[in-house]
Amino acid sequence: MRPHQVVIVLALFAAASASAQVAKPASYLDAGIPAVTREWRGADYARTVQILSAGSIPLPLFSDAQGAALLHRLTATENFSFYRNRSLPIQVRLEDYFAFHQNVNSLVKLYYAHLVRGAYSSTAEIASLLAYLLRISAIGLDLTDEFLPTIPNDDRYAARMEGLRTMKSGLTTMFVGAEVTLTENNGFSPHDRSTLLEAMAATLPTIKKVFTSDYRVELRRKLEADRSKFSGAEDVRRIDTMVRELNS
Repeated sequence: MRPHQVVIVLALFAAASASAQVAKPASYLDAGIPAVTREWRGADYARTVQILSAGSIPLPLFSDAQGAALLHRLTATENFSFYRNRSLPIQVRLEDYFAFHQNVNSLVKLYYAHLVRGAYSSTAEIASLLAYLLRISAIGLDLTDEFLPTIPNDDRYAARMEGLRTMKSGLTTMFVGAEVTLTENNGFSPHDRSTLLEAMAATLPTIKKVFTSDYRVELRRKLEADRSKFSGAEDVRRIDTMVRELNS
C-alpha cells in the first residue's frame, strides 16, 4: 500500500471511530432507560430489558459508576412500595407485579448468557439480581394472600388454583437453587454468597409457607451442613436464624 493510501485508510478509520463514539449513548438515560432517581414499576423493567437485550449498550456493572447507579435502582427494595400500597386495587398491583417479576428474571438470564459466552467475568451483578428475585418472590406471596379471598368461585377457579400451585412449586425450586449456589464451585465470591444468604434469611419467614414438610427438613439439614463453609460471623448468624425459622 502506498503512503497516501495508508493516510486515507487511517483517516477513514478515525472517522468511523469518531462516528461510533458519537452514536454511543453518553449515559443509560440517553439510551432510553428510565431515570434511576425515582421508583420503578413493571413497565420500567420491561423497557430496560428491551434496551439491554438489543446489545447496543453494555450491561451495567458495579465496577462502573453509571452501571452501579442503574443496578442499585434495578435491585432497590424501594420499588416495592407500589405493591404494598393497599389503597390501590389488588388486580392492578398484581398485573404490574407479574411484569416486574418476569423482567427481573429476564435480566438474570441475560447476565448468565453474557457470562457463559465470556462477554464479562463478574458475578456480583448476578448474585445481586438473584437475591432481589427472592425478595420479589416474597412480595408476590403477600400479594397472593391478599388476592385469594377476592377470587370468585366460578368456572375459572380451578385454573387459578392450579396456577397458584405452580407458582408455589416454582418458589421452592428457586430456594433450592439459592441454597445450592451458596456452596457449589460456581465462581461466586464470598461477598456474592453473603448477598444471597442475606436475602434468603430475610425472605424465608414468608417463602417457607410454600415449602412441604419434607423440604423444610431437607433445607434445615443442608443449612446445618453449610454452616461450616462460612467464616463470617454475620453469615453464620443468618444460617442459624434460618435453621431456627425452619424449626418453628
